[in-house]
Amino acid sequence: MKTEFKKGDTVYYGTLKGEVTEQKNDNSSTSINVEFEQFSNLRFTKDGRYYENTPIILSHFPYELEMKRVEEVIEKDTIVWYRDTEGCSWMNGYYSHFQDGRHYIFTGSQKSTETKTIHSWNIVTTKNPLI
Repeated sequence: MKTEFKKGDTVYYGTLKGEVTEQKNDNSSTSINVEFEQFSNLRFTKDGRYYENTPIILSHFPYELEMKRVEEVIEKDTIVWYRDTEGCSWMNGYYSHFQDGRHYIFTGSQKSTETKTIHSWNIVTTKNPLI
């Protein structure tokens, strides 16, 4: 069953508690507005995503966030393995850059000299996790 957050719902982003203060009838990244106790308002899709193609991060119950440190600086066009969540399969490609908490990888296993198209991912490593 798919969860949808509605105006008046108490919601959590990790252990941060908030309330849905506005609800639109679309599924854009601004469908609901959440006012958090600890800091300013944030907008989400109605099912609790920050952006349409990202994992659901809102919940009706508090949860612990897993914070990961960036262990290394990755140079552009370095081969990397990447995935969005712990349960997903690993893929490999060439690194573009890091911005706003996301790693960007060139598409189609191509380097920067071969393509300008990139997609963002959550988990990236330069060490082959498959061996």
